Amino acid sequence: MADTTHADSIRASMAFLRDLKLYEVEKPYRLALTKDREADSTLTNIVHDVYDNIEVTNIRGREDVF
Repeated sequence: MADTTHADSIRASMAFLRDLKLYEVEKPYRLALTKDREADSTLTNIVHDVYDNIEVTNIRGREDVF
């Protein structure tokens, strides 16, 4: 792993698409429908896993190190 002692970094939460068998036969989708649609209607098959406290480092100007 590269030395990041001189790099600016922050901690963040990130959401990644969950690895579901469903996506082997159906692409992930999110539908944007009119506001007249019922609120409890299914508009997506996307499921996320959220990971907290991920370190995100700014590597601009040091790309060759990574």
